[in-house]
Amino acid sequence: QLETRLKLVSDSLYTFVSSDIDSVKNLYLSIIDSTAKQPPLAQKVSTHFNRGKNKFYQLTGDTLDTPFPLNEILIIQPNGIVHKAVTRTPLSDVVPLDLNTRNYFTQVAKKDGSWPSKTDDGIHFYIESIKSYNTAKGETAFSFHNAKNDSLPVTAITSAVPSLYYQVLPKDIEYVIINSSGDVLYHSIKSKNLHENFVAECETNSKLLKAIDLRIADIVHINYNEKKWMARIVPINETPLYHITLLDISQTDNKNARIFLFTFYFLFI
Repeated sequence: QLETRLKLVSDSLYTFVSSDIDSVKNLYLSIIDSTAKQPPLAQKVSTHFNRGKNKFYQLTGDTLDTPFPLNEILIIQPNGIVHKAVTRTPLSDVVPLDLNTRNYFTQVAKKDGSWPSKTDDGIHFYIESIKSYNTAKGETAFSFHNAKNDSLPVTAITSAVPSLYYQVLPKDIEYVIINSSGDVLYHSIKSKNLHENFVAECETNSKLLKAIDLRIADIVHINYNEKKWMARIVPINETPLYHITLLDISQTDNKNARIFLFTFYFLFI
């Protein structure tokens, strides 16, 4: 019963994450394809990138709320300097915005470290969990290699993606997203984002390592943060990342113990 429940919750959480990633990819494709009928946001971004006079263009209202609240859409030069941007909050162009040290730029600029999409769109992308220079808050940067534009090789879209930061969970459920090294990129307890290695905290569990190495979906029992958990690990499609859903076994054991105790009392009476 626990495994069945864990699988249902895991599938639901993973579907939200996968859907949000696809939404950002589709937005990028809409921005670069000016020949097709573009949604309003993609049209405004594309127009600003191609003909906008100002470097930074702030959009007000709910324009940046589709498919979910976005913070910035950037087009970046080969040296890491932002060429133009559409943003939610105002940005000053007095000092160049330099992203040369960000992985989401360096991995995608020459395409070597980016991840190829397995669909027919042919895009190469990268996802990084970051602390924003602009808002000083945790968010996600999606970057894409612009294969047809060597002078502006990277487009980036940043957002506090709902499925990565704001999932509503039962009390006995947590989730983690890690890379192949076990580094925690996202956690339902936000203070753990970018501050923990999940594999090390699980005492280098052999079954967990095997699931990571083989990139298979599996359910394993682990010790994590001095608690016993049932964990379901699922590789995230088209990325070297993993989505892990955790079920706190101790809460279930306590619940079962209370049921047994009350049942015993009633039988005794």
